[in-house]
Amino acid sequence: ESSTPTLLSKTGLLINQLLQNTQSTSQNIENKRPILVPDTASEVESSPQQHAKMIEERLHNDIEKSGLFYESHVALWSRGKLPLPELMQEPQAKLGEPVNSNAPNLNTEELPGTLAPLMQQQLDALENQKVVLQTWLTSQIPVQVSINEDSQQNKQNKDAVDQSTNWQSQIKVDLPYLGVVTINIHLHEEHVGITVKGAQEHAADILNTHFEELSLALQNAGTHLTSFNVSHEP
Repeated sequence: ESSTPTLLSKTGLLINQLLQNTQSTSQNIENKRPILVPDTASEVESSPQQHAKMIEERLHNDIEKSGLFYESHVALWSRGKLPLPELMQEPQAKLGEPVNSNAPNLNTEELPGTLAPLMQQQLDALENQKVVLQTWLTSQIPVQVSINEDSQQNKQNKDAVDQSTNWQSQIKVDLPYLGVVTINIHLHEEHVGITVKGAQEHAADILNTHFEELSLALQNAGTHLTSFNVSHEP
């Protein structure tokens, strides 16, 4: 008995090619520009709140304007919910000539240089339900941020009345005095649980001394700290 051959459209073949390429390339969002440059980094001790806000805004913008969510942002713009200048900051909006979808052999070589990696990142994020940002706190301090759904908690809440999505983020940074610090954040609506692991023995003691400041800052931001745990993990 002969089988029916499967035919893919040009778009399907392009997606398949992009998926194959994701296996050999990094799908992280990357921004090599430091968040805190010397002029601002020297002022951290005098205005920590200001610089915390600066770090928050920069990490948020790096992810939001990375191009991963461009199509959904176009939909928001079409409904008048996103200003055009904001949409134009994303990589896809800065491309020159549009892609010729009628080309007889549409493949990654037909795409503008920056578009193929962006599409690969989008496909990888859809497949793994995870977004990873690699950037620099200063020119000497790398920081990695990953965001994904808390699948285990969402599974536990599947049959509950409240089925809002739980999110978890991880921030990994190598600090001069604390060493490698990994921060896991579990967010559900206005409630957050934080777990911190420090590679240096003294890091846990130092971080614990700032618990009250952290709790107050989150409370002022409208978020309730439900749990906070700091431990040493070499």
